[in-house]
Amino acid sequence: MYLFIAAGGIAALLIIIYNDLVRKSNQVKETFSLIDVYLKQRFDLLPNLVEIVKQHMGHERAVMENLTALRTRAAAPSLNPEAKIELYNELQQAARQLFVSVENYPVLQSSALFQQLQNTWSGTEENIAAARRTYNAAVTRFNTFQQQFPVNIINAILGFQPATLLETPEAERTNPNAKNLFQ
Repeated sequence: MYLFIAAGGIAALLIIIYNDLVRKSNQVKETFSLIDVYLKQRFDLLPNLVEIVKQHMGHERAVMENLTALRTRAAAPSLNPEAKIELYNELQQAARQLFVSVENYPVLQSSALFQQLQNTWSGTEENIAAARRTYNAAVTRFNTFQQQFPVNIINAILGFQPATLLETPEAERTNPNAKNLFQ
């Protein structure tokens, strides 16, 4: 009789742990999809931003071509999460170059449409940053849960893999030199 109760308790524990692993794994996927939504919003802003800037900045073509190429790469449906994040980082660098270049064009800076697009871009960047924080929190909870006893033993049998935190690229960890931005 006691053996039956003990086996039932162990089975219940296994079910609870398995369900928690699945739930936390799905939360990681869900929060990454939120980042994906904001990245798509950013990519959708690019053609409008590029078109407006093209009208005022004919000789800044390299920046425009780079932004357009990055957007085209982003349209590929087969990008994995790591590739999307790498593309995100490249796009962020290219956008910074664009906004620094705009400093030389007062007419463009005062354009209401450009201002609206720039504000939308800034809002999207803030949403992406918030989504990254939410994703990293979900990843941390999931990975911590996997490493705790007795979950770690059960996880070794079930084979759930730890999720990867989104990290800031090394280039963004250094303080920007304002003098270099305007050269």
